[in-house]
Amino acid sequence: RSLTPRQQQFELGSEHLRETMLLSFHAALLAKAIARACGVCNGTDAFTAAMFHDLGRTLTIHYLADDYEEIVQRARDRGSDEITESRSVLGIAFHELGMVVGREWRLSESILDCMRPLPRGVLAAPASREEALRLCIAAASALSRLLAESPTDAECESRIADLLDRVGSVLGLDAAMLDAALA
Repeated sequence: RSLTPRQQQFELGSEHLRETMLLSFHAALLAKAIARACGVCNGTDAFTAAMFHDLGRTLTIHYLADDYEEIVQRARDRGSDEITESRSVLGIAFHELGMVVGREWRLSESILDCMRPLPRGVLAAPASREEALRLCIAAASALSRLLAESPTDAECESRIADLLDRVGSVLGLDAAMLDAALA
């Protein structure tokens, strides 16, 4: 049976969609290892929640490809970030879109909360297991993304060190634990 052009597009997907799906899987593996290493949970919950972390971005890439390209271009041109630019272009940030759709799909509040990005600025120690899980997932997602985006080893090492400085002390994550998660 032959596929319609829309079915072919869905089956093949775009390069951005395939990359985002791979990054989600990579982030889920990292989140599982980081959460386990930090004693947050057994890792299965972290893996599952991390798979949904970028739901809003994934849906935008697939269903609103032109808007996604505009968001990426605006972020690049303005030295901004995709959260700011997704709000400008879509009227909603990627993670907020994911949370709206996730609610319609009846995902748990814990999974929805884990769609939030890593907060900007200095991080406070998590007050609950759920908050620690959210930080593990956000850190794993940020780490996965920076590994994919860093053009040089030196830049990658510097960005990993910066991320570890931000999240390490609040999660009890050190360089050896991170290296083990990455392995």
